[in-house]
Amino acid sequence: MRSKNDFRTTRVIGMLMAAVFVMFLIASPLGAEVKSLRVAYMPYPVHKQQLKWMEKWAAERGIEIKRAPIAYEHYAQEVAMHLTREKPPFDIIWHNDDWGEMYAKLLEPVDDLPNFKKVSPTLYEGVFPDRVPFMPGKYRITGVPFTTTSAVLFYRKDMAPRAPRTWRELIKLCQSLMKQGKVKWGFIGGTVYPHLWGTLIWALASNNVFIFEPGGGICDTATIASYGFTPMVDDSRFQETVEFWWDNIYTHKIAPIEMIGYTRTDSDAIFKEGNCFSVWQDSIMYGTYNDPKKSKVAGKVGVMPFPAGPHGAKASWDICWAWGVPKKMPDERKKVAKELLNYLISDEVQKDLWKVTGGPPVTVNVRKELYETDPLFKEVADATIYTELVWESGGYYFAEWPKVMMTVGEYFQNMMKGKREDIPKTLAKLKKEINEIVEPTRERWGVKFVK
Repeated sequence: MRSKNDFRTTRVIGMLMAAVFVMFLIASPLGAEVKSLRVAYMPYPVHKQQLKWMEKWAAERGIEIKRAPIAYEHYAQEVAMHLTREKPPFDIIWHNDDWGEMYAKLLEPVDDLPNFKKVSPTLYEGVFPDRVPFMPGKYRITGVPFTTTSAVLFYRKDMAPRAPRTWRELIKLCQSLMKQGKVKWGFIGGTVYPHLWGTLIWALASNNVFIFEPGGGICDTATIASYGFTPMVDDSRFQETVEFWWDNIYTHKIAPIEMIGYTRTDSDAIFKEGNCFSVWQDSIMYGTYNDPKKSKVAGKVGVMPFPAGPHGAKASWDICWAWGVPKKMPDERKKVAKELLNYLISDEVQKDLWKVTGGPPVTVNVRKELYETDPLFKEVADATIYTELVWESGGYYFAEWPKVMMTVGEYFQNMMKGKREDIPKTLAKLKKEINEIVEPTRERWGVKFVK
């Protein structure tokens, strides 16, 4: 017969074993094994290339990549909504430069990845920081760059001995080619939000003006904060740029009036059909334009910087697209997601990105190698990342920027539909509205409207 002490001993041992078992369940990797990763992305050539490599990496580890495509027009709002949820439905998101800082506090720091040191800091420091205003160095980076949107004008090199260098040259050449019946239109580009990079934005960049002071390719939030987030849409160079587009449609007639409602998808289709001389796009579309299965102009496509405006220079920008990891995800899922993102900036994946899509790599060593060995990369790089004026950013990085850009897009469309003489007073109204939108930004940064 067992004594009371025996029962006490057995009970204690049982409790200890139970405790150990619970601790085992908590610590065991089997209980936290990641079997799938859900990726939010835009259906676009560079994203598809990245997904191919994601799936290769994941398959080797018994992990499934679940694709969650979202249209560009709805991406920012939809992902922002999901990131604020207690359990975001994505493990990895496409992290565009336009909303880099808007998302920053909702995303995991990723600058501790081993391959991150290969990426030039100029590509991400002003774009994806989770930072404290006016406290240099007090931030972590929340986006893993995978390519840059070094934007260009694609043109038909079979129709021109060299690319036009100025607005005036572009207009004259387009008019000549149209008169000869070689193309239906001289230029095509997107105008509706968020596609106005294809018309207004690139032309502002090449005319040494932008939406906030001081212009000149400077979009760093701390710098524009020192100018009080002052809009420069009533600057004479800004007005000149808007009038340039009005004239291209109604006076020079190198672009169709229908372009006022075009997205980049619309302009892509017209260029690939061979119906226009030039189109604005990110350089990552080079592979698509030169694919005989997708384009009637394959083999006839050249790249050029933005032609210089009266007050500017040949220009482009070199800004990165990235991937991010939601901060609210469980630690074990974040760990696996970050390991995958580290792989996407390996040399193997970066070289394939250029080969398949024409997307510029983000790692310094691969850029250097391709520039020295690949004539095509050298041509694209000279027109973009090494051109006369390289903007390190094409957009601004504060929470209200997407609303500012949307408002600018709406006004731009209205000005293109209206009378030329109404442009100055419309720009004055736009300045007033932008000032109202960015007042919370000024309060957050502790600055006042300068003028």
